[in-house]
Amino acid sequence: DALATGTGQLLEGVRPLAASARALDEGASALADGAGQLAAGEDQAVTGTEQLAGGARALATGVGQARDGAASLRDGLVQGASGVPDLSADQRERAVGAINDPVATASASTAQVSTYGAGLAPYLLALSLWIGGYVLFLVVRPLSRRAAAAGRSALGTALGGYGPAAAVGVVQSVLLWTVVVAVLRLEPAAPLGLLALLLLTSATFVAVVHALVAWFGLTGQFAGLVLLVLQLVSSGGTFPWQTLPAPLAAVHQVLPMSYAVEAFRSLTAGGSARPVLTAVAVLGGYLVLALAASALAARRGRVLSPADLRPALG
Repeated sequence: DALATGTGQLLEGVRPLAASARALDEGASALADGAGQLAAGEDQAVTGTEQLAGGARALATGVGQARDGAASLRDGLVQGASGVPDLSADQRERAVGAINDPVATASASTAQVSTYGAGLAPYLLALSLWIGGYVLFLVVRPLSRRAAAAGRSALGTALGGYGPAAAVGVVQSVLLWTVVVAVLRLEPAAPLGLLALLLLTSATFVAVVHALVAWFGLTGQFAGLVLLVLQLVSSGGTFPWQTLPAPLAAVHQVLPMSYAVEAFRSLTAGGSARPVLTAVAVLGGYLVLALAASALAARRGRVLSPADLRPALG
């Protein structure tokens, strides 16, 4: 009994020791885990310290660059301030005006007209003369083939067909001049010069249409109408010809109505005599060429057939 009792007491004493041993083992394991975590934390601390040192070095470099940039900015501002002109009050006012309105236009004129109708009159005068010459050869034969067959010279035959139409053109020109000066009271700067140029322009336009009809007949009449339309657009009578497309601008330089319109403007509103002299030369050249072409057409048509004779023979 005593032995059993002692053994029981011994076991009771061993149990706390075993529990303490287990607790000591758990503590040792926890200590080992803590030591591992401490070592990992030390590695992280070392890495962070290296990153912090690198950032500090980059910050120092950036601060140096910022300092250099600030110095450059300071020098530039000083240099720019020294280059700013010291403007007076009047100069500052003009500078402000230039900034507010950077583009200014200036216009100059050598002559002026009082009304829109007076400005449009040169174009209408030239247009009327061309239409008058065109309409004449709708009712008048351009050449007398009997005169050509009778042995009359080609030039005489051409002038015989041109003369009556030119005479009607003279009457038309005088009527136009009378209406403009006496009725409409346009008061041209050179009234007698205007009358003379009207006569020359009419003679030229009649000669051009006469030559076309003498050579081509009905086709020539159509060509005269086409020329009228082209000159309506290209003569610069209603708007500046410089705004035309290149093909029509080239037509403006060639056709006679363009020069007549410019000369009429100079004679009605005043200004340089150069357009008038140019128009006289161009219109005179057209007149001579047209009469020569009509003479050639008369020479070509000297041979008659029986059907051309009136009354018919036989």
